[in-house]
Amino acid sequence: MRALRLLAVAGGLLALAAVTGSSRAERQSASASAVTVAAGLADSCALTSAGGVECWGYNGHDELGDGQTPDSLTPVAVRGLATGVTAIAEGLRNACAMTRGGGVKCWGAIYFGALGDGTTGRHRTPVDVSGLSTGVQTISARQDDACAVTAAGGAKCWGYNFLGQLGDGTATDRPTPVDVSGLTSGLTVIASGLNLRTCVIAAGGRVICWGRRRLTPAAVSGLGDAVKAITPGPSSAGATTSRPWTFRDWNRAWRRSRRPGPTTALSRASAA
Repeated sequence: MRALRLLAVAGGLLALAAVTGSSRAERQSASASAVTVAAGLADSCALTSAGGVECWGYNGHDELGDGQTPDSLTPVAVRGLATGVTAIAEGLRNACAMTRGGGVKCWGAIYFGALGDGTTGRHRTPVDVSGLSTGVQTISARQDDACAVTAAGGAKCWGYNFLGQLGDGTATDRPTPVDVSGLTSGLTVIASGLNLRTCVIAAGGRVICWGRRRLTPAAVSGLGDAVKAITPGPSSAGATTSRPWTFRDWNRAWRRSRRPGPTTALSRASAA
């Protein structure tokens, strides 16, 4: 009798292993088609062709969003985001996703209000960003903060604000989204860099930035109105234009001249 029980238990375990293995294989097969990948400090996430989000790597701050605590060497599904996601953005230890309906959900580190839901408690899975359940057209995330451009073309940011990176005229952390001062319409692209500066492309291709002790947005001079893309980096920022030169770095010039805008010499060097 005991031998029969042991055989039954062993058979059940083998069946469970077979089901688990099959389910895992199907999930990995479904996630093989990634359309976008974003990387944080020690984790990465992918947006799949099915509109789902899967993450892998370090999970000490719930960066994987799967409701578990262990790190993962392979992709795991972010809970509640199996379909319907159109864009993802990764910060150092926080991440956000934009849904097909224009809503925003975030997960990961909760410090400084980074998740934007107005709470300070730990969340192991994505939460809705307060006031952004619809009408968002693009998102960005950085170091415990994030921003979004609304369908009206305005900018909203939330989270860490030590150097004015939320652009609301203060250095106060915000647990829910606040309007970026003076930017209520006309924006199309937003990008956040590890230099704690955020930049947007406004109507006509103008570039406007804030953060890094600039508490409100300021236009970047010398770029004209032909900017197509922007990339704030760890200690600089760049713009792709439709002119002969394709990249301009204005951050170092800004520090030298104490005003936003590349110098003539720097522009010539970039053009070369």
